[in-house]
Amino acid sequence: MERQAGKSYTIGEENREPNRGPVMLYLGAVTLGPVPRVVVCLRDNTPPATLDAIAAAGADAVELRIDEFTDQSPAYVLEQIERARRLPIIATIRGRLEGGAWNRSEKERLELYRAVAPHVQALDIEFSSLDIAFEVMKIAAKSGALAIGSYHNFTETPVPEILEECAHQGHVVGADVAKVATLCTTCEDVLHLATFTAESLHPLISVGMGPYGALTRIILPALGSLLVYAACDRPTAPGQLSYQDTIAFLRAFYPDYNREKAGASPEAAGDR
Repeated sequence: MERQAGKSYTIGEENREPNRGPVMLYLGAVTLGPVPRVVVCLRDNTPPATLDAIAAAGADAVELRIDEFTDQSPAYVLEQIERARRLPIIATIRGRLEGGAWNRSEKERLELYRAVAPHVQALDIEFSSLDIAFEVMKIAAKSGALAIGSYHNFTETPVPEILEECAHQGHVVGADVAKVATLCTTCEDVLHLATFTAESLHPLISVGMGPYGALTRIILPALGSLLVYAACDRPTAPGQLSYQDTIAFLRAFYPDYNREKAGASPEAAGDR
């Protein structure tokens, strides 16, 4: 069976293995797993030279945090998408309840997702937004974009069993990949997040935030987390490393990643 980019396929319970499905997942033309993939988080009006440097450094994709744009009209957002079109694009319009800046109606948010879907390679929606999450996943599937269902906990890192239930809920609403981000303030939190990542039955992005969050961004890809989010200038989440440091660490600790990125610009990647 040939995999179409971004589309999801049902994984039978009897065939499930941790973080493995019957088909590969793609972000545009980028294969997800087993090599780490770096996503650089951007707001609007990123200078062209910075976008060029991100691509030259070996980043794999960018996330546009549309909820933090200075103008959220469809015409302006589509203009910003065109400006950023060097790498695959994840479009995120994060609601306030999960750390975002969107302060307009859910109807307007849904319509903005609908407007951008044909122009990006992935849509990210928190699956707690029940009024629109199912519809956003349908929009992603129709446009051939990867559907990311997100959960953010800025208070704690629950035990692995609860995290697995959160990931399951993301797939219930139609996500290709569940993204689980939690606050890590102790080594025990890191262990919970790592155990969940290694044992999860679902395609997964796992992220630690807070004082111990930076560590998780380097170690969790080895356990099956598909994407690593990094900052361009000002972080969009606590614990985010710069994209230069993220790429440098991954190249140091992941031989396959380093071989793949061997042609990237050392200066742009912050090789040190």
